[in-house]
Amino acid sequence: MNPPSARSTQPGLPSGTSSVASASTNVLQAPSQPSRPPTPGPQIQSRIRPGPEAGASSTSQATRSAVLLNPQGRRYWVPARRDWDNDATTDSPCSYELLLQWMEIPGNWALFKGGARGSSQTKGAQLCEEWLKSHFCPTQRKYLACQAKVDDWLSGTGNGDGGKAIQDASDADRERIIQDVMGELDGHMEDY
Repeated sequence: MNPPSARSTQPGLPSGTSSVASASTNVLQAPSQPSRPPTPGPQIQSRIRPGPEAGASSTSQATRSAVLLNPQGRRYWVPARRDWDNDATTDSPCSYELLLQWMEIPGNWALFKGGARGSSQTKGAQLCEEWLKSHFCPTQRKYLACQAKVDDWLSGTGNGDGGKAIQDASDADRERIIQDVMGELDGHMEDY
């Protein structure tokens, strides 16, 4: 049996005319069949390929475009570099005040400083971050920022006179200052 020939006679073509089975067979079609527009070649396809603005966006673009709105329809939890005490809005107190409110809730200080219910400072700070977000904190405050802010309070590294008292003190004074600060914080947290 002979293999089929690559050349064949198509019906509707003049006798003796044959077509080659290749990409050019569409050109030698019978006149009764409508012709199709050519499929774009690679050079055309590259021009019509959707770019980042028309197609899928990157993860960072999707993250940046996620906007959280409070019940009044205003943005909150905005990723920005703002001072903790300088980001209040008409709808929310500043981040500093919200952090103090969280610390005043009974049991939160014990969670934050660790030891309560198997907690650690990191777990406490993560709970603090979630609480700040759920209470429409104007500026995004990650758990590490919460942890650093409370560590600053404990270390006394704020602005003003005596701001670096622990770092500059002798060993005996340093221990006394730490005990005073811890006692002061524990005393305030027990009142609530």
